[in-house]
Amino acid sequence: MTEHKFTDEEIIRALECCVAGRVANCDECPFDKCCTDGTNKMLNNALDLINRQRAEIDWLTSAVNNSTQEFLKLHDTYQEQRAEIERLEEASGRWNDIKMAKPAEADEYLVMIAGAEKPTVLHYDPEEEAFYEEGFDGEAIWYPVTHWAMLPEGPLGTPVATKEAVKRCATCRHEDKMAECDRCVACEKHHLWEAK
Repeated sequence: MTEHKFTDEEIIRALECCVAGRVANCDECPFDKCCTDGTNKMLNNALDLINRQRAEIDWLTSAVNNSTQEFLKLHDTYQEQRAEIERLEEASGRWNDIKMAKPAEADEYLVMIAGAEKPTVLHYDPEEEAFYEEGFDGEAIWYPVTHWAMLPEGPLGTPVATKEAVKRCATCRHEDKMAECDRCVACEKHHLWEAK
C-alpha cells in the first residue's frame, strides 16, 4: 500500500491543530489516522515543507537579484544611449535662432548668413556677440548670421576639420603671395579659397 503523500495545506493544518493543543482538534487533523506512530511523521513532513519553501525562497531571491542586475545594466545602457542621442542631436547641426540663443564659447560654428542659400563655417566672438572670419590682412570680416549650429563630428567620432582663413588660392594655388596676386584677391572676395 502506497503511503499517503500529504499536501502542503494538510501539513500546515496539522501544525495548526497541534498548536491549538486541544484533543478535539485531532479529529480535524489530516494526520489523525497516523498519529499512533507519533508526531514524528507530521514533524518530518513539516521539516520537508520548510526545506522546500526555503529552497524556493533562495531560488526566487537569486532570480530577483539576477533580474535586478539585468535591470541595472539595461538602465545604464539606456542612460548611455540617451546621453549619446542628446550629444548627437546637439552636434548634428540642430539649428539655433541667433535671436533666441547665442553660442557660449569662442569657437567655430556652422552658420547661416543672412540671405545665403547654404551654411558656412565661421568663428564666434563672445565679446562682440558676432560671427567673423579672418581676411588676408588678418582683420576680422563680420557677418550677419541668422542661425547657428554646433559642428558635427566626423565618421570616426573626430571633429570635422574646418578650413582656416585662406591657406591656398583655389585659382592659382598660391600659398604665400596671395595678398600680392589680383586673382587671389578676387578669390578671397568671392570665397573661392580652400584649405591647405
